[in-house]
Amino acid sequence: SDRQPFPSLTQMVTFREWVALRNRHGAAVTYGQSFLAVDFLIERKGLPAVVEYFRLFGQSEDRLANFSAAFGQELSAFEREFATYLQSLLR
Repeated sequence: SDRQPFPSLTQMVTFREWVALRNRHGAAVTYGQSFLAVDFLIERKGLPAVVEYFRLFGQSEDRLANFSAAFGQELSAFEREFATYLQSLLR
């Protein structure tokens, strides 16, 4: 397949990184992947967990610890699950 791989979610941490990926991969891929990741997260963990994730930044800038606390799993585990989900959508 000549499909370009999607950027990993860990490459989209800062706004500057996100814009660079959007410029490289295009807005449809970047916005689409971001939307699907948030939708998948809300479907699995619920909107209150997403709100809690952002609330935790008032106490700590540690995004990995905040993710674990809010969603009950490591970010790396979620990324693997999301990558599998994304591939299933492309089949």
